[in-house]
Amino acid sequence: MEPATRNEERLVLASIDTCGQTNREVADPWLVLALLRLEGDLGVPSSARGVLPAIWCIEASMRTESPKGGLIRGDFSGGHAASHGPLQIAEWQEAWCGMRPGSRDNLLLAAECWVQRTNSFLGAKTKECGARDAWRVAEAMTSNPHKYKWHGCKAASKHWRQLARVQVIMQPVAVGAPPALQP
Repeated sequence: MEPATRNEERLVLASIDTCGQTNREVADPWLVLALLRLEGDLGVPSSARGVLPAIWCIEASMRTESPKGGLIRGDFSGGHAASHGPLQIAEWQEAWCGMRPGSRDNLLLAAECWVQRTNSFLGAKTKECGARDAWRVAEAMTSNPHKYKWHGCKAASKHWRQLARVQVIMQPVAVGAPPALQP
């Protein structure tokens, strides 16, 4: 992997630091960097830069496995986990993205699925929101379409609120530089 640029380092550190004290101990900065670079590869707009680490923060506290060990499972109903993996992808979403069963436990594959699903909401469902707000609204619909479909152009998921905290930190720095990422 190429070394992180200064801006990438700042974004990685801001993503981890805004996710909570415990997450500083478990978050892998190289995985955060991989998510940020995947955003660029998948065409995530610059206004949403950092949304994939924000989603990971909210859904799994930047963990790739359960605090008790093993795979991450969530959204239990009747003793069955409806969501799997670090981004809490449901089985139907895994199928919608054309992923092999079990792929949602892979952070980068789950992130790619999330972006595909978000992009699928762009267009008719978000046209009236304008270019500035369309991706935010589409991401909220990916997060929970039943909850956010009634919010219209004001829809903003918990992921987007987490991203806003990161973006505040990313404002221009007056003095000093963040420490370099350690392998």
